Amino acid sequence: IFKFQFSRNRIGYVYRAFDFNNSPLRVTIQTTLFIFFLPVLIMFILWNLFRLRRAIDVKITNEREESAGNMMA
Repeated sequence: IFKFQFSRNRIGYVYRAFDFNNSPLRVTIQTTLFIFFLPVLIMFILWNLFRLRRAIDVKITNEREESAGNMMA
């Protein structure tokens, strides 16, 4: 039923994946995902990682240590 063609030409897979004449709807969906949604998703993940790291950093460094110099008063 299924015929698979295994090839050592790896670049051919990329060209076939973006062959607009073969399947225009799939290529349009893939291109839209790569150009618009994938960068937004990456930025959202990175922004949340840095926000989480900064929140943890503030929680750790927000506690003030009482040194001997501050206790004199």
